[in-house]
Amino acid sequence: MLLVQMNQDPFCLVAKEFQVQLDAREAKALSSALSNTNLDLFLIELHEMITVELSRFDPRYELKDAFECYLEDNHVPTTSVDALTDALDPDIPVKKILSVWRTAAKTSQVNVSAYGQERPARGSP
Repeated sequence: MLLVQMNQDPFCLVAKEFQVQLDAREAKALSSALSNTNLDLFLIELHEMITVELSRFDPRYELKDAFECYLEDNHVPTTSVDALTDALDPDIPVKKILSVWRTAAKTSQVNVSAYGQERPARGSP
């Protein structure tokens, strides 16, 4: 997350075939869909998939199916699997996984900033 905030690439060593960018429409739809997701858990699980298991997936696979398979293989409860994968459009391929993670990270930062602005000032009731 810190590298994303500093406009650096946390995944520079990941194969180029997985570094395809979401188009603007996909990014906007994903950001909106992620508003109903536990972003912390989504980011953690997707990051682990990227760093540990990504090589086992074909870049042309549907990301939603691949992520679901990954979560089930790691014994994540079915209710959590559904909650984490519901935000993913079935038309997004695994080759866009890094862009999906970055979009989720930026969405998380926006949500944290918005939350921080809503808090009352110190000393306020």
